[in-house]
Amino acid sequence: MRRLRRFDKVSLRPGETKTVTFTLPVSELAYAGPTGEPVLETGDFDLKIGDQKQRITVQ
Repeated sequence: MRRLRRFDKVSLRPGETKTVTFTLPVSELAYAGPTGEPVLETGDFDLKIGDQKQRITVQ
């Protein structure tokens, strides 16, 4: 499953670079369970930004 979180448009001129920083609270990895309550499963999550990927583990 893929979900979009923390979207922001960054404008760059040709050849320009910028560093973008954001915080992703672990609560945003949860989904609504059968009763509507948030459920956060343990396991690995891949965070993708552009062509870069970082794996994080929730225990």
